[in-house]
Amino acid sequence: MQNAFNHMIPQMIPAVAFSTYIWLGHTLDLSVALIALSYFGRLIWSIGYLPDLINDLSELNGSFSRIEEFLGI
Repeated sequence: MQNAFNHMIPQMIPAVAFSTYIWLGHTLDLSVALIALSYFGRLIWSIGYLPDLINDLSELNGSFSRIEEFLGI
């Protein structure tokens, strides 16, 4: 389930961004949409990797805690 959610995040971000843009009272025309989609396309790897990065950092924190406990620091 989490893996499916991680793959949905990059597709949800443009939809949420466009919805917020319209909700704030702006008009979403073609030029704004294409430029935004271009930026999202460039950021898609970073956005998709973010949940994995958070998970890796939490695992790293646990590993450091065990190392500190082992070394008596």
